[in-house]
Amino acid sequence: MFSHTDIKWIKNVKRNHGEGWAYIEYGAGDTFDLNFSKKWGEKNAKKPNISDVIAIFQTINKGYEQPPGTYFTHLLTPLDHEIKRVESSHPIARLVGVLAKPESPIPIVPLGLNMKKPGYGACCDIDLVGHKKGRPAFSKNQKQLLIWNAFSEKNQEVFDFFSLQPSIRDDDEGVLEGALRKKLREHKYRERNPDIIRQAKELALKENRLKCEVCSFDFAIRFPELGHGFIECHHIIPISEGMERRTKIEDLALVCSNCHRMLHRRHDGRFLTIEQLRRLRVP
Repeated sequence: MFSHTDIKWIKNVKRNHGEGWAYIEYGAGDTFDLNFSKKWGEKNAKKPNISDVIAIFQTINKGYEQPPGTYFTHLLTPLDHEIKRVESSHPIARLVGVLAKPESPIPIVPLGLNMKKPGYGACCDIDLVGHKKGRPAFSKNQKQLLIWNAFSEKNQEVFDFFSLQPSIRDDDEGVLEGALRKKLREHKYRERNPDIIRQAKELALKENRLKCEVCSFDFAIRFPELGHGFIECHHIIPISEGMERRTKIEDLALVCSNCHRMLHRRHDGRFLTIEQLRRLRVP
């Protein structure tokens, strides 16, 4: 379970030299590749451990809804130890999950914090965060608690979701390599996003179709006292074609646990679609 003491890192990010918000399209429950500059290298990208929390802040110059200034925008947690090389001005990347994102960026000045020491683009120890001139110095615990409480919009389901990250695995994953293995992991995180799953289930219940799209298994019928509202979700975009983006309801298929496992197994070297698995299934 995450708490304020898990905020161990601060990272300053920027888009278009401060003329745009970086990663603003990603909300709580999403996953994406967090970029690091070549200057700081892979060693810096590897510093945060899984389940550590990274507080992201960025400075906006002008032309946006908020006035120019420095703001907190995300609380992130690393999802694995793998480092990726990408075509970018910041060519080092690491997969992270979004624990919290405020409805509006959080101004840092009113918090009394001084963000001058954390280097741009580097993942820095929270000890480097200072205090405004004329303000009493903060202890590490006080800084952690101040940032934690500033993110007032927290979703317990999202926290629980990412606290279970070591279990996001598949028996077949061990035989995959490189990019495909990483896409499989991202695919699983996207289809386990608690907010989008809840929306998909609510819509299916309303339309009276909460059953497996492959075999028509209905948990509520088979387990009357336990199965109401239960189903698993599968991201229907083929894993090999998966891209980092916000998941929509139409991207998910509702499936039972058995069919979900089959969708994550390769058949003749590839992953099956819902329709392909349906045709392969023996009635």
